[in-house]
Amino acid sequence: MPLFSKKIKCLHCGGNFKARKDRNRRVYVCSRYDNYGECKRIPIEEDFLKNTINKRYDFQLTDDEIKNKVERIEVEDKLLFTIYLKDDEPIVFGKNFIKY
Repeated sequence: MPLFSKKIKCLHCGGNFKARKDRNRRVYVCSRYDNYGECKRIPIEEDFLKNTINKRYDFQLTDDEIKNKVERIEVEDKLLFTIYLKDDEPIVFGKNFIKY
């Protein structure tokens, strides 16, 4: 099962992102874009999200630790999203900044 399954929400249409393989990398895209063409195609790579989360801590988290820490991720654009963590402040990734 993909690491961020059912945790990534699209701020454009409210749909869930789904995982798919793209050139041997796991990426997430809005399911409404794929199925109905009702939304934008905003791909976001799993490794990019994992690296963003790991930069918050002084050590590398395992996939299970990441899965347990992440409550949800809200995506507006590839470089504009918020990662809501359980028991911690959210990570806000803006076009010109990252707030940990």
